[in-house]
Amino acid sequence: MFLRRKNKKARGIGYSYWHLCETVRTARGPRQRVVASLGKLDEAEVAGLRGGWDDLTALLRGEAPSSAAKTAGLPGLMPAIPAAPPVQWERADVGGLRVERTRDFGESYLGLALWHRLKLDELLAALLPAGRESVAWSHMAALLTVARFCAQRSELGVAEHWYETTALDDLLGIDPTAVNDARLYRALDQLSQRGRAVRT
Repeated sequence: MFLRRKNKKARGIGYSYWHLCETVRTARGPRQRVVASLGKLDEAEVAGLRGGWDDLTALLRGEAPSSAAKTAGLPGLMPAIPAAPPVQWERADVGGLRVERTRDFGESYLGLALWHRLKLDELLAALLPAGRESVAWSHMAALLTVARFCAQRSELGVAEHWYETTALDDLLGIDPTAVNDARLYRALDQLSQRGRAVRT
């Protein structure tokens, strides 16, 4: 089983929720089936959170998560402590559970944390302004840098194997189908051209 993040927009407001999925064999080949939908959290659950995916950018920068700031209360007063949300349980057949698509997290997380701490994301976003590309060049630069940090020697190896074995698709938000050798080489060209322009 694995988690799949889904983004949805309703009445102009965007939010995310998760599906718990499993891969099943069918006559047409392997298919993915949704086991459970982990829907949008209600206000009480959101108030009880002390961090999550939405706070990841702040945590990578070494800053306090936004959820902690919201519950800090007013200066000179006791911090506001939200009521704990009710515990919810789901029954599961432990014998029927298995682990699929395990991914490396630590190295890529550390590399990306250093990237954000050094504010290279801000620098590259300024140096490589967005155009018509579907994935921002600054995001591809982060991917290439983290790959090199993790001792990946070739862009082809990153595209064909390494990226899918890491948690970077969740951390960077780049779909694995968008990571190919051609896009990585074009990102290197963009970085090289910008480097020459800065030096001259």
